[in-house]
Amino acid sequence: APVCSDSSFAMNNLQFQSVEDESRGEKIFNAGMRGKKGSNYEGGHRVICFIRWPNGGFGKSRTIDYASHITDIFPTLVDMLGLDLPDNAEFDGASLKDVLLDENISLQARKIIVQFGGRIRPQKYEKSCVIWNNWRLIGEGKLYDLEKDPGQRTNVAVQNPEVLRTLKAYYDDYWASIESSIEVVEPLLVRSSPQEFTNLTSNSWIEVDCDNRDRVAATCEPARGGVWSIEVEQSGTYSVRISRWPFHLERALTRKGPAATISGMEIDQGKALTITSGELSVNGGQPLEAVAGEKDVSIEFEISLEQGLHTVQGWFKDVSGRDLTGAYYGRIQAK
Repeated sequence: APVCSDSSFAMNNLQFQSVEDESRGEKIFNAGMRGKKGSNYEGGHRVICFIRWPNGGFGKSRTIDYASHITDIFPTLVDMLGLDLPDNAEFDGASLKDVLLDENISLQARKIIVQFGGRIRPQKYEKSCVIWNNWRLIGEGKLYDLEKDPGQRTNVAVQNPEVLRTLKAYYDDYWASIESSIEVVEPLLVRSSPQEFTNLTSNSWIEVDCDNRDRVAATCEPARGGVWSIEVEQSGTYSVRISRWPFHLERALTRKGPAATISGMEIDQGKALTITSGELSVNGGQPLEAVAGEKDVSIEFEISLEQGLHTVQGWFKDVSGRDLTGAYYGRIQAK
């Protein structure tokens, strides 16, 4: 629900007591919404949206009670700027131009899908939500009326069977349209120019969830980490560097992490590791091994890659040959 003015619009927020206090964020403020980051309840996906455009002609400041989605932003900008597009261009979202420019317009209510999957492939009805006016269908059979129950405490599916059938049918059509793409992994593009490089992080591991600093510092399982999917632009020889820490830190592989952020906030340093070597496997093949010195910040391999799709996996070992941890950071560059 955007709030709009001659310079801005933002998501209308709810103001009532929180339902779930499971982590630091919700304990501070959650606007009475149920759930947190990653949840298919309102507190997991409803967010503020504020746009400033002094000459956009948005009119006076106002709250717009119209369901909108992050996929609406691009088509809205395209529409507002009058950009030329191919005739076959399609968007998942819808332009909000009319509702932003006309204070009196009333657009037809939309149905919107929220589907979480993360780095693990999504499952039907798992972590899903269908939005329609004041209704929220959570999963397969939990229906909430936010107008009467903004904290999503009471499932009213039994009392509203027609609404339940309508939203389930909408979700089923959506799932049928995307199901064949669930197995598809979008690769990271590796350029052929020696002046360009591709950074790899554990956030892009396939079906291994290791996406933040705390997990990296504490060493995520499994001990060999995860696999990166890459697409090589041109056949050739490539340098692959693997590291435990971001390259800009120039931090030794064996050291703990930093004790504070760049702003001075104290953070958990994690573990020091007795790393003595690293291994790199391409397309699941026999790993290459390279020795690491105590002060080395990364380990480098030189490999030949054909044009097209490949997988790459790097990890670190101790002097006994035991796998210690995956390479959370990698960098590929043409030689």
